[in-house]
Amino acid sequence: EQSKSINERFSSISMSGDEHQAEEVFRMRRELNLLFNVLDVDASGTLTRQDLIYSVDVLNKMNAKVPNGQKKRKFTKQDVDKLLKHLDVDGNGSITFAEFAATLMQNESTRDVLASPPTSPRNSGISS
Repeated sequence: EQSKSINERFSSISMSGDEHQAEEVFRMRRELNLLFNVLDVDASGTLTRQDLIYSVDVLNKMNAKVPNGQKKRKFTKQDVDKLLKHLDVDGNGSITFAEFAATLMQNESTRDVLASPPTSPRNSGISS
């Protein structure tokens, strides 16, 4: 199932006759494509460790501006490495849109990767 291309997955759902489900899947694909393009900092068409490090650095800077008393989350290089390992299906060190979308749509454990407990503040610096 993992080797099935993202387009094959979308096509099989849209051919199944369930229009509502097909619309939902295509909406999710558009949203995932938007997110992928935001994370693809160098516009290479793939997500690399450097793209993800830059993105979490931006998130950490935005998070620093969250008012006191609200839950803050600092992302680390370890978080980036966990995410990369989880999404890089073929293990080549970069994430294609097909890997990104298929993994996020198929595998609910991605939420666990992203929602893992924050690391200690002393380990929160992100750098390349």
